[in-house]
Amino acid sequence: MSYQLRFLTIKILSSDTPASNLSPSWYIDQLWHSHILDTEAYARVRAKWPGRLEHDPVPAGGVQGQRVRLLRTLQKYEELYVTYSPRY
Repeated sequence: MSYQLRFLTIKILSSDTPASNLSPSWYIDQLWHSHILDTEAYARVRAKWPGRLEHDPVPAGGVQGQRVRLLRTLQKYEELYVTYSPRY
């Protein structure tokens, strides 16, 4: 399973739509930017997504808020996948 799919799975299981509790790692965010550029594929994913799927390049709460959300993401990742987190 790709790390991007794992992150999306964590968001779904955490009901984090719109994004207010979790943030992706830099690595996942870069993958997401690449995905957004393929507008047709991105539209298909958004159509299947249970809730709002948006990308906000300006993190809510600034850098500190983003750090807090990233730590929550790491905790959820480890709870769900019981493995080392990817490139955080």
